[in-house]
Amino acid sequence: MRFKEIARSSLRQAELRMKTARNAFREKEFAYCVRQCQECVELALKSALNWVNIEHPRYHDVSPILVDSRQLFPAWFRQNIEDFAELSKELARKRELAMYGEEIRGVTPEQLFTEEEAKQTVKRTEKLLENIMRLVR
Repeated sequence: MRFKEIARSSLRQAELRMKTARNAFREKEFAYCVRQCQECVELALKSALNWVNIEHPRYHDVSPILVDSRQLFPAWFRQNIEDFAELSKELARKRELAMYGEEIRGVTPEQLFTEEEAKQTVKRTEKLLENIMRLVR
């Protein structure tokens, strides 16, 4: 019971991040868009793990646990686990860059992320979120 409630709560939070990411994209705030996608992916994947009664870890990239736990998910969901794990890894690496840029080199977050990159990130994040919404609901 406790895990299901946490899963639903995390999913609601993920949906809010996706809404913010879409808005950031419309506003041409591509770094912030990518950052919000990362938070969405993290929360959504933690929701999925909780849904199958796995207590999610307290770090950003949960892809190793997702992959190791693949047998707990329905077949239709397992088909996408590798893609979801790759997105989680990729966005976890970009998390700090999207927030701070490369301060040592004097490169701002806005200089690091393009419209096309943000567009593709939104598209991949939406697919992940839709699948986890189907799983949890």
